[in-house]
Amino acid sequence: MEEPKIGQIIDIAKLDVPFEGNKYLLLRRLEPKGFAWFLDNGGSEVPTGIVRDTIALAFQEGFSKFKMNSFRPVLSGFRYLLPERDEHGERATFSEMCRSYASSNGIYFDEALGHNCYVQNASLEALNLFRNFKKAGRLETPLKK
Repeated sequence: MEEPKIGQIIDIAKLDVPFEGNKYLLLRRLEPKGFAWFLDNGGSEVPTGIVRDTIALAFQEGFSKFKMNSFRPVLSGFRYLLPERDEHGERATFSEMCRSYASSNGIYFDEALGHNCYVQNASLEALNLFRNFKKAGRLETPLKK
């Protein structure tokens, strides 16, 4: 069986690691299917061993495994469907936030939903991570070791 290909960042979570401070966990898509958490070590990404078939299961396992390290998702804003059908919005993933903030007017087409969407109210932390990862070329694929 061949090694799965590591794809784009789907979401990001934050950990409090004793004696090291805050660290980020990156949820990346694996090709052909699945999602895996990687620990960001200032440019290199270390696999955590958590691989699941869906984003929800990956988060559930992340909360379970890293509960002693205050596992918490980075707030990437709220996604709204267009035309204005969704008044409350849903929690946006980091990849959805990136797609919205990278477009000229904030609107992008989500193939899975079949609607135009936009994201607003992303945290400054998420926006800074977006800028830094884009500058380093790490949004689509991780850095090579």
